[in-house]
Amino acid sequence: MNDPDLSQLRVRVWHNLHFRLSPSHPMSVLLVERLSDGCARVSKPMWWAFVGLSMPPACEVWLLYLRRFAIDRWYRFAKNRLHWTVPALSTPVQCDRWSDLMLIVTWQLWLARH
Repeated sequence: MNDPDLSQLRVRVWHNLHFRLSPSHPMSVLLVERLSDGCARVSKPMWWAFVGLSMPPACEVWLLYLRRFAIDRWYRFAKNRLHWTVPALSTPVQCDRWSDLMLIVTWQLWLARH
């Protein structure tokens, strides 16, 4: 597979794998390798696991991974600025409500940005 920014990539996929103690929860494992493009920098292979009903084609999974930057930034913002992980909540329901509140706060901030 060719990527205009990252040159030649090789994506390998193994389906219907599972952990030894959890055979009823299959997953797909992907290995993404950046093939040598003549540069001195060494690229480490990336291993991913996909759990879900149906995995998109490997070329689409790679593109979705490249768009992760916005999601990673949101988690950093929610943890550092909105103090998402500070409260010591005692039940899963409270944790879910607090996480939902963080999403609402984020949207309110974004809508009020002007």
